[in-house]
Amino acid sequence: MSGTELELRGRGIVALSEHAVMTAVGLQLEPDASEDELMRLAEGLGVINDAACFAVGDISNFYREHFPARWREWIERGSPIKGLDSKTVKVYGAVCAAYDHEARARHMASYAGHPGVSFSHFSRVRRYGTVQAEYWLTTAAEEGWSLEELERRIEGGTPGSDDVPPVPE
Repeated sequence: MSGTELELRGRGIVALSEHAVMTAVGLQLEPDASEDELMRLAEGLGVINDAACFAVGDISNFYREHFPARWREWIERGSPIKGLDSKTVKVYGAVCAAYDHEARARHMASYAGHPGVSFSHFSRVRRYGTVQAEYWLTTAAEEGWSLEELERRIEGGTPGSDDVPPVPE
């Protein structure tokens, strides 16, 4: 099995590598999995996690746009997406509405060896408006900032601040 293939092994079971199988309850690793293989799996799972967050938001937004009455019922009775409450689905939808696929791809691309930003980075800055969010996402991607570093820079050392941060000149 190559590093880019997934093998479906029945309902809800996906082989991620020769030594790793993902099920609905987690990852099953064989004892002879190498450290390199584990690192590739970890990176791949990060991509899958971000993609899943964006996918949930995109589904919610599509449903809301095309089936508004049913979407309201869907949200009011709780999310049908196992493990996610309605509030989380709404937040994911708001993040996806704020950033089109092109913007997501641009900021998630690797910069000079940095991995780009995560869904959480997008979620954190969306409240600041387009110009400031663009600045913070671009800088975080180019500098390889973790979410924690981004928050530290935004807050300027003031934990929990929701003030709109100034864009440095």
